Amino acid sequence: MASSSSPTSQELEAQLDKIRCNMDSGVPSQKAQAVLLNALESTLAQQATQRTPVAYFAALFTTLDGAIKREPNLSEASFSEGAIIPATLYLLAVVLPTVPTTVLRSHLNPLLDTLVPLFPTLASQPAPLSHLIAVFASVFPHLEAAQFSTPRLRQSFVSILELALDTRQKVRRKAQDALKEILGSPPTPMVRHPYIEQTANYILGVLEAVENRSISKKIDGAVDTGVWCCGLLLSISDVWPEDHLSSLVTVVLKLPRLSSPLLTAQAFNVLTALLKAPKFSSAAVSVPIIVQTVIQSPPPEVVPRVPEAWLEVVENAMVAYGRSDPDGCSDALKIIWGETWVWLKAERASTRVAAEKALGAMCRYCINTSTINHAVQAALMGGEEDAAKTTLGSIIVELTQSLDSLPYMDAVPHILSVLSRLILRLRQRTSIPSSYDPRPMTAAEILLSDIIKQIGDLRGSPQFEFGERADDVIGSAIKVMGPGAFLEILPLNLLPSDLATSVDGRGRAYLLPLLIEHITNTSLQHFIDYFVPLSESLFELRSQAENAGKMVEVKIWEACIEQVWSCFKGYCEACVDVPAAFDPTFAQLLTNVLYNQTTLRPQVFTGLRSLVQTTKTLATSAIPAEQMESTFGISSAHAAESLGVLKQMAGDMLSVLFNVYSDVPVDKRDVVGEVIFLWLSIASSEEILTTYNKVASLLRDTLLVSPPTPASLSNCHTMLDLVNIMIPLVQPSTAQELLGYVLAADTSLLENSDTTTQKKSYRILSNIVSSGKGLRGALPEDFNRVLERLESAGQRSLSGAKHDRLRFLREVIKLMPQASLFHIPLVLPEVVLATKEFNEKARSEAFDCLVEMGEKIKAGGSLIPAVDSQKMDEGEAGRATIEAYLKLAASGMAGKSPHMISAAVTAVTRILFEFKDSVSSEMQSEITSTVLVFLASTNREIVKSALGYFKVAISSLPPSAVVPHLAKLVPALLAWTHDKKNPFKTLVLRVFSQMIKRYGFEPVWEASSGNDNAAVLTYVRKRSEKARKKKLAKAKQAEEEGESDEPQPRVSTGNAFEDVLYGSDSDSSDGESEAGQRRKNKNGVSSAATKAKQREPRIRVDDDVPLDLMHGTTAHISTATGVKRRKPGQDAAHFKKDEENGKMIVEDEDAQNQVAEEGEEDAGDDVAGQAYMDQMVSVDGFTRTATGAVKFHKNTKKRRAMDTDDGDDEVEETGEKEKRSRKSRVVKLGREFKAKKAGGDIKRPGQQDPFAYLSLREMAGKKKGAHIKYSITGRR
Repeated sequence: MASSSSPTSQELEAQLDKIRCNMDSGVPSQKAQAVLLNALESTLAQQATQRTPVAYFAALFTTLDGAIKREPNLSEASFSEGAIIPATLYLLAVVLPTVPTTVLRSHLNPLLDTLVPLFPTLASQPAPLSHLIAVFASVFPHLEAAQFSTPRLRQSFVSILELALDTRQKVRRKAQDALKEILGSPPTPMVRHPYIEQTANYILGVLEAVENRSISKKIDGAVDTGVWCCGLLLSISDVWPEDHLSSLVTVVLKLPRLSSPLLTAQAFNVLTALLKAPKFSSAAVSVPIIVQTVIQSPPPEVVPRVPEAWLEVVENAMVAYGRSDPDGCSDALKIIWGETWVWLKAERASTRVAAEKALGAMCRYCINTSTINHAVQAALMGGEEDAAKTTLGSIIVELTQSLDSLPYMDAVPHILSVLSRLILRLRQRTSIPSSYDPRPMTAAEILLSDIIKQIGDLRGSPQFEFGERADDVIGSAIKVMGPGAFLEILPLNLLPSDLATSVDGRGRAYLLPLLIEHITNTSLQHFIDYFVPLSESLFELRSQAENAGKMVEVKIWEACIEQVWSCFKGYCEACVDVPAAFDPTFAQLLTNVLYNQTTLRPQVFTGLRSLVQTTKTLATSAIPAEQMESTFGISSAHAAESLGVLKQMAGDMLSVLFNVYSDVPVDKRDVVGEVIFLWLSIASSEEILTTYNKVASLLRDTLLVSPPTPASLSNCHTMLDLVNIMIPLVQPSTAQELLGYVLAADTSLLENSDTTTQKKSYRILSNIVSSGKGLRGALPEDFNRVLERLESAGQRSLSGAKHDRLRFLREVIKLMPQASLFHIPLVLPEVVLATKEFNEKARSEAFDCLVEMGEKIKAGGSLIPAVDSQKMDEGEAGRATIEAYLKLAASGMAGKSPHMISAAVTAVTRILFEFKDSVSSEMQSEITSTVLVFLASTNREIVKSALGYFKVAISSLPPSAVVPHLAKLVPALLAWTHDKKNPFKTLVLRVFSQMIKRYGFEPVWEASSGNDNAAVLTYVRKRSEKARKKKLAKAKQAEEEGESDEPQPRVSTGNAFEDVLYGSDSDSSDGESEAGQRRKNKNGVSSAATKAKQREPRIRVDDDVPLDLMHGTTAHISTATGVKRRKPGQDAAHFKKDEENGKMIVEDEDAQNQVAEEGEEDAGDDVAGQAYMDQMVSVDGFTRTATGAVKFHKNTKKRRAMDTDDGDDEVEETGEKEKRSRKSRVVKLGREFKAKKAGGDIKRPGQQDPFAYLSLREMAGKKKGAHIKYSITGRR
């Protein structure tokens, strides 16, 4: 059975393209492959044979058979890197996956006769041996069941099976991958492969031999063989036969006896893979034995990788145990939990993470209903002491104690994660009624209240550093318990009165975002009873603060009010008490909030939307009643009742929503429109029709206002939006009536001078047609009228409405009958020009419209009216073909304006990319020669489109469309690379890179002979070759290190044409950026690892507060780096003190500068560098323009600020290259006369006139080496 993921012919062509470009490679094997492929393709061309996978296969097999027969005694030279046999085997491995199954089945015997004898011959040649394995890996999945009894085929499989344990890594990995592919594709109709039995016996024999060697102390090679055999088991664990599962588990459990860390880790990985396998059967293997054996032999902590593998086995074994025997797993949970919990004290973070995963899995799969009920009953009847004796109670006690235990200081985030998993598991409802919910209390409310209170106290501590993990715990508690029970444990305490009466006196405003995120499937009545009064009290506090002029408090209370109402959405999600809570009184409250509190509208709209969505989904869901009851606590009847209550109130709510919609700003109407649509969707059909008629009547009234006023235009836009919202809900007859009204010429909606009106009108037309209520099933005459109306309205179409107009045109063309194809040439020029629109959505819609037109034309028909075609001869009728379509689009290249020419080239590029298989090679070549002329244009817009065409043509079209034109194309492209400032240089280099990669370097170089800029091609080639070698070196290094080096997928826009047109396929783009490489220190250790080591948790000690090591230490754990904390008064010793009174003496800054200048007499001057900086950035400096003219700097505020600052220059000395800081002081002569804002000078009373007298006393006192500069302020 062939694999479903077999490569296609296009993928084969892409792989062969990568081989063809290696004609000049320095690697002999790559060059030999490229030369052989070129020779084969030349032979196929001479024989006029198409390049199909079958043709390649026949040519390669003939070449391989002939090469082997020519050399009866094959030597090592026959398999060297540049030899023909390895190259042929490599190409066969590439081609065979695409060869049809029937061909391979019919040629199986010749293949086996030729290939099987090569296994012993190639035993010492790793590269060709890997290619041979790949060949058989491609052949096996295509064979039928009867062929697997062939002796030579079985012999080849045995050879591959033995090579899976080869000492050479590349050969071993290739053989293991081949076995995975072969055994994973059994022949039809077999369920498992006929060779799987043989494989299982072979592996069991090898593992038993390894284990026996370890007992007899003959361990030479046993460990390595065991590790490789485990690697093979990991690759085929999914297909391992069930009847051999017990034997395999028994043997693998004995492998840790060899005391090899690597083998032990691999054995644990095999057990994990077997436990995860879909075919794993607990009936075939005793899971308790696995659990007991693994738990009794815990690995030492100091050995890396082994504890993590051991914990993963424990995790998956307990999951399998819980699924197969819930009661037995629950009985063993207490012991297994304790053995796993101690690993949270491990030093390595990876071990703690593995322990966290194992404990989390136990919380989810191993705590069954009886365990929970037992703990709940014990807690209710006997209190905490009796509950602690149960399995679940002991787990909770251990969680609680570990949070304040010093040995678990590093494991606090992991403990919080486990606690979050446990809370989610305890969502089970008990029989005790709840005060906050119609449903009974959850087990978490009864068992975890104390620990949740403890987590809340930790989260409120300013020194606690694991806030995110604590938020996860709190969020899980809110989701499971419900907000009512949770707020009883951790109240918000936002109001001053609540703070005064609370026990701990802590406000918990941080809970509001968590409540917003996690409230769901709860009682709406709690919001009415708790949060509505709270918001009213907060509003009163806001009013008091506003009256007192405390604007900061006003903002705080406003933020609290908004967050309180943001919780409304969660209360509306799968609400459990809609009939009781959502009554007219609450609806009136929401109405008042919508009308009076504009800042709370988004929160109310979001809640109303969620209320209708979730209620409607539950009422119409096909989920079984028991599952819905257990998951949501709502029965199907209750959900239907809730939906009925909402339907009764839909009319009143829609009236309110329509009024608010007209009052909401245009850019914020989307959410209101969604809410209106949802409430309309649950209303009756009569109410929908009544509402639509009211809106349509108002729309007609607004259109009658002449001339239109801003108010009438605003009303018109609102009515158009509302009509658009109701289109999916109205009847088809109403939609058709609306379609005719919008298209009517007397309404002038499509010719309206207002852009928004046009845009919304076209949007209505598009939605009517796309909904299937407009033109589906219409007659050709109806389509003709619509298209004629579109053509007439196109003359007054505005640019802002182009996107919606093109969308409507595309929807019409999609449904248009073939008899109306003659309209396409009439609207095509508009679509072609739209490909150059500034609006990106309009351009994208234009491209989609071109493709849609092509699909319609491809179906056949006539591009001229039927009346005209009857008058013509049969040969002259405009038959609809893709080539005729291309000629129509290319006619714009003869236009006079550059814009039209550029648009035509772009349109032709898009059409040719989409329909290249329907265009003849002659037509493709003709289009290429036509576009080639535009590369010599002086208009950049035209040249850019032409370059885009060749970028697409080189990547997508066959070589016959471009290669014949290389003699003209290459010089034309080189002409755009001579100028460094050329904006197209980068694009041209990418085109050359693709060209060399696709066609090889020699044809491109020959086409550039004699060109002065031909050196660019050598640069592109070297850059691509360098990037390719770097990529190969990286892959080789990753392979040697045992890491998977899968190439990262290129970022895609989701549109293949845009990926080709705007993307980069050059090899140079694959190079790694230096910024992306991880920096390492001199010891070879990454800086990230060093920082992680520095961030290890430790206890923070506060000198002012004594630390209690027995309780509350978690709040003092810190992972911050060892920065010394600033203590009060620690800088006092740096100041001078008066000996008489002890006061600090703060010296004048000028005096300090004077002392500093006197102490730097040995420093050298850096006058030249500072003068250059002054010239470049100071007010007194200047620059020179391109013509050499002097241009003085403007006297700006920024430059004045830079002049007033003292600069610190770093001077690098020779020898030891030590850097020292030198102070530089600039003396501004005449700065006291300088104006602060204006550019002139100020004459101050009692002083000299500006620049009439400048004192030189400051210059006279210059010290040697003082590095003082002088500048005349305001100089021009």
